[in-house]
Amino acid sequence: MMPNNIKFFAGLRFCMAAVAFAVSWFVWGCEGKIEYYPVYKEVKIPVPCEVTPPDKPFFIGDPVKDNINILHYTEMLNAALSACTNGGAK
Repeated sequence: MMPNNIKFFAGLRFCMAAVAFAVSWFVWGCEGKIEYYPVYKEVKIPVPCEVTPPDKPFFIGDPVKDNINILHYTEMLNAALSACTNGGAK
């Protein structure tokens, strides 16, 4: 029969071997070659563009007509600014 301290060291030696095996296994798994791939992203570059904004609508007092005028102004402004999105005013 083995004394208690020998059993303890035998168990400790087994635990140390298991930990060393686990650490070497994790390090070995990270050993592979790391490959980097370029990631292409669209970059928008600001361009100078001269836009003459349309005249702002006058408020008449009728909510329906005021909203129609505001929507018409917004559409005209979007049309004027859309010329700048294709590389400058045309």
